[in-house]
Amino acid sequence: ASLARVIFRFHPALRDVPVWFDAGAAEPAQRSAGGERACLEGGDVLALSPEVLVVGLSERTNHAGVRGLCAALARINSSSFAWIARRTPT
Repeated sequence: ASLARVIFRFHPALRDVPVWFDAGAAEPAQRSAGGERACLEGGDVLALSPEVLVVGLSERTNHAGVRGLCAALARINSSSFAWIARRTPT
């Protein structure tokens, strides 16, 4: 996550790209009731269309990360949406 932050901050082609959600900087409100840190692996995220984003739960993506991503997307897009979380096959 630290490397990705550096790349998005300093690469000329990426520095102006908005960051919707940074799981590494997740606020305490984005943690689970048990204090689980939000984790979101880019490979678990698939954009099927501009309106459909699929996120799989895995060893590197947890419920706190998915909830944080949903909250971040809700802040930038007032449209309503629903999310379904499923564990990916191992």
